[in-house]
Amino acid sequence: MVSVAVAALAAAQAEAAAVFGYTGSIAQWTAPTTARYRITAIGGRGGDNIGGGSGGRGGIAAATFQIFGGTTLNLVVAGDGAGFLGIYGGGGGGGGSWVYGNGAALPHLVAGGGGGSYVSVNGNDAGSVAGAGQGGASFNYQADGGAGWFSDGQASYYGTGGKSRPSFAGGSRLPRPYGGGGCFSYGGFGGGGAGCYGGGGGGGFSGGFGGFSDRGGGGTSYVASWAQGASIGVTGDAASITIAAVPEPESWALLVAGFAAMGSVLRARRVTLARG
Repeated sequence: MVSVAVAALAAAQAEAAAVFGYTGSIAQWTAPTTARYRITAIGGRGGDNIGGGSGGRGGIAAATFQIFGGTTLNLVVAGDGAGFLGIYGGGGGGGGSWVYGNGAALPHLVAGGGGGSYVSVNGNDAGSVAGAGQGGASFNYQADGGAGWFSDGQASYYGTGGKSRPSFAGGSRLPRPYGGGGCFSYGGFGGGGAGCYGGGGGGGFSGGFGGFSDRGGGGTSYVASWAQGASIGVTGDAASITIAAVPEPESWALLVAGFAAMGSVLRARRVTLARG
């Protein structure tokens, strides 16, 4: 009976998890009560290339935070970088997935976006070393850097770098200065840089670089120092943000004790009935 009750409580808490997918706009989540919450974010993939290159994988960042009831967090679920369909160009950088409070000096966590591919070269995966939080560079101004927490990605001659707060827009195309086309592959929402004559940089706490006839750099993932149980890695899964309440040890102990007491009462009744 106790194991059934514990499983039921775990299932109820799992059902209460809030899961956010890509929409292209900033969402908000408000804590229903003061508790510890496990937040997991997955960044966007870099854009592929018809030449065979695959976009870099997005980061995954997870940690547990003590959050007061009524606190509102802003959620940016990344978009993937656009693929490139020509011969000599790069895919867009994937956007980062961001979780942060209003007016916060630093975010709760960020899952970086993967870098855009270039021809047959795969884009760089999201990085695990947070860095200084600046936007990514544009090498020789040939592709656009991804956004960082503190600044936009550097723009190339042909497009725009990924945007930092407040819009987190992906990099876009500009007309070439001498006519013709421009950047071919848009950066993903969440600050991905546009892909031009190289892969775009991924958005992240520190933005990835825009490549010069090369793949783009991945944006970096980040977890705040006040978090518990932090983990950072890379994944090929779709971008998302999940927030779930963490069961407190006291709650499990009370539940088990309560059912143990109930079992004792039922056993005593059975003994009384048998004697009667």
